[in-house]
Amino acid sequence: MCGKAAKIQLTEKQYDVLQQIRHSTTAAQRLVQRAGVILMAFRGMLNVRISQEVGLSDALSDGRTGTQTSRPLEAALAAVL
Repeated sequence: MCGKAAKIQLTEKQYDVLQQIRHSTTAAQRLVQRAGVILMAFRGMLNVRISQEVGLSDALSDGRTGTQTSRPLEAALAAVL
């Protein structure tokens, strides 16, 4: 799935919590980054743009073949949702 990130549906409460985490100065950086990824995907941002914003690679390595796959940020989203 290249192009747009996976369609994400959030309740208003979930959105508010993610916003709080995103702007937190005491939350773990990894959590802040994941919250940012989810919020950008929720807004319909392109995967490539999300990866540029948060400093992630837009291609994930496939451990079985050693090749690059075109499934940017799906692993990050799956880890938090």
